Amino acid sequence: MLNLYTYSESTTDEVLVLFSEYSDQLWLSHQAATEYQENRSGIISKEAKRYAEISKSIDEVFRNLRAKKQHPYIDSSLATRLEEIEKEVNHALSMGENRLRKMTSISEDGICNRLTDLFEARVGKPFEIERLTEIYKSGMNRFARKVPPGYSDEKKQEPNRYGDLVLWSQVIDHSIAQGKSIILVTDDAKEDWWTFVGSDKVGPRRELRREFRDTTGKDIYIYSTDAFIYAANDRSTSTSFSERALIELKGASIERKEDAIRDKLHDNDSAASMFRDKLNSASLLRGSIDIDSATSMFRDNLNSASLLRGSIDIDSATSMFRNKLNSASLLPKFDTATLLFKFDTATIIPKLDTATLLASRIDSVDQISVAVNKQQHDAAEETRPEE
Repeated sequence: MLNLYTYSESTTDEVLVLFSEYSDQLWLSHQAATEYQENRSGIISKEAKRYAEISKSIDEVFRNLRAKKQHPYIDSSLATRLEEIEKEVNHALSMGENRLRKMTSISEDGICNRLTDLFEARVGKPFEIERLTEIYKSGMNRFARKVPPGYSDEKKQEPNRYGDLVLWSQVIDHSIAQGKSIILVTDDAKEDWWTFVGSDKVGPRRELRREFRDTTGKDIYIYSTDAFIYAANDRSTSTSFSERALIELKGASIERKEDAIRDKLHDNDSAASMFRDKLNSASLLRGSIDIDSATSMFRDNLNSASLLRGSIDIDSATSMFRNKLNSASLLPKFDTATLLFKFDTATIIPKLDTATLLASRIDSVDQISVAVNKQQHDAAEETRPEE
């Protein structure tokens, strides 16, 4: 729901109109409603600030264009047209910023008011404190084993880190109470909701669908907003989404996915740096590398950085790491150990055969990155459904 504040006004209106077609089937978990209310003002302020930043950047562009000595081929008529365009753009940005800033007051927030009408008497009840305590305790165990959803938020403060798990539990309870399957629409783009092949999102995590079916006896279908809109638009008999709005939604979805991947890679970089520091502190840079010490630190680092994703457990990853250290002989190079951790077992591409790469004298980050990109492409081609 918060992403409605990031779309253009016309696209937001089209989304709300389409959802109103399903008003008798809508339901909002109490956790989702709570997070919306807690974050509404923040996302509005953030978007308003973006308008101001874009306006500043555009002013700089036009200021450079007005410097005729730098652009002798811009004649007076073109310069006049540029000035008119500048005024129109700045006016539109100013209108957008002012509209958003007014929305910080609920009485002026048309989006909030329409959502309130849509979900009138359709918001779930909050869990009792005893149930929440039970979920938090379960969450600690699930996060340690990378069981979705929610573990991507484990760096958040208590108890906010368990928000996705609370929402998930409420959705499961609602399905049981209603005796129905569920369509869940979420714009959370992190890997604890979705399966990725390289940078391609290929579908919801199978663990989620399995847990839901085992617990409720029903099915759950998970969509991002743009995917749901595309599907609903194809079936709608009274509402048709504009092509412009569909393109905007798709672009926003891609941007959220890229943000999630950047966050994930940042975590991998941080963990690799931690591992490098541990190698330094153990004086592993002299002569041959102590494989027992390196393996032990590798296990500790996996635990502390919580980097393992999907179905790879820490015991298996540590065993793989030890075997690769032995088979590659590590060329007594410290950087090789870091690359083994960062590019092979961390989550960018778990099947990268580091020992083979080392044997081929591929020992630089750039060359490893090329190999990673190629393998991502090959893996995506293997899993791409036939048309």
